[in-house]
Amino acid sequence: MREAAQLDSLTGLRGVLAVAIIVFHYSYFWEIDVPTVEYGIIFPKMHVFVDMFFMMSGFIMGYVHWRDFATGVDWQGYKRYIALRIGRIYPIHFIVLVGFLVLELDNVFRGDFSQFAHADRRPEAIITNLLLIHAWGTEPNLGWNYPSWSISAEWAAYLTFPVLVYIFLRPKASIALVSFGLLIAAVFFLANLPPEPHGAGGIDRTFELGAVRGIFSFSMGLGLFRLYHDLKLYRGMNSVASTLFSLGSIIALFVGFYFKINDGYLLLLVGAIVLSVTFDGNKMRWFFETRFIMFLGEISYSIYMVHALVQRVFVKLIGMGWVSFEGFWQAIIATQLMLVVSVFAAYVLYKLFEDPMRKLVRVWVKSIDAKAAAKAAAKMAS
Repeated sequence: MREAAQLDSLTGLRGVLAVAIIVFHYSYFWEIDVPTVEYGIIFPKMHVFVDMFFMMSGFIMGYVHWRDFATGVDWQGYKRYIALRIGRIYPIHFIVLVGFLVLELDNVFRGDFSQFAHADRRPEAIITNLLLIHAWGTEPNLGWNYPSWSISAEWAAYLTFPVLVYIFLRPKASIALVSFGLLIAAVFFLANLPPEPHGAGGIDRTFELGAVRGIFSFSMGLGLFRLYHDLKLYRGMNSVASTLFSLGSIIALFVGFYFKINDGYLLLLVGAIVLSVTFDGNKMRWFFETRFIMFLGEISYSIYMVHALVQRVFVKLIGMGWVSFEGFWQAIIATQLMLVVSVFAAYVLYKLFEDPMRKLVRVWVKSIDAKAAAKAAAKMAS
């Protein structure tokens, strides 16, 4: 379909965001001492890039699955949908969590029995991580693979997707608009709550209210899809207007970073960017649809999930005396090296694990559909 090709730009945007979030996380954990004018006013607000992931997920899920629940929910269809979602997110989540466990067990075998007592490596947190509920207020901090809180939040959004379709996609436009307005008000309310422990405040909720944040931002993505689907803005704006709209939204976002404006406004700008990159005439789409950026987008989930494990390996090597760095520029080089290793590791995981497992689940679901169809046909024939 012609419209499906337009979503290629969202794939490329995912790749850019994955790299940006890695740099964001690595810069914090290496504790690079850079003057505020160069660092502090930009990076601390980059947590809204995670919300951009949630919005794109809601947008794409609306595009792909909303018709599955447009007339209601049946148990068989819901199970099929959940199986596809598990096949998409769980294999990589599981294999990377195993990687973290292997690192900790290696420490134990080396005689260090204190590792599992560390605040972010509690044995009991393994259960909540395996169940993907560790961003539902069940944990006192980020643990094990710390970026995976967002996958837990996305899982909550997946589970509630049929309800969200009923609220934002099924009603008349006027009712959906009211629902969307209430959602925006709720986003601003969340953005103005006191920060969770060790949090940066604003919308930056992870282990405590991460599921709520994820559902809100995911729902904003559904609202954007409603605009895309009903108003067909991507066809109506000419090339100059759509390009300026996209570029202006990006510039405004970074200006918002600079002045540390309320996260609610930043999320509105993030939504404008997500919507604008689907516009027909947007000249910025060429960048997001270049071969390398699309490659990053294809493996972006693996990049996002594996980068903390790469970081933990580097930290372990530093502790063992195998790697060392000192000063700002060496820290920058170390960060770039970790980034390259993360992309390579993500590519390997994608080729050997993520993509094959996703295809396997799809084949399994199709076989179940075929059996159900054959059973129904036989029943009608009899």
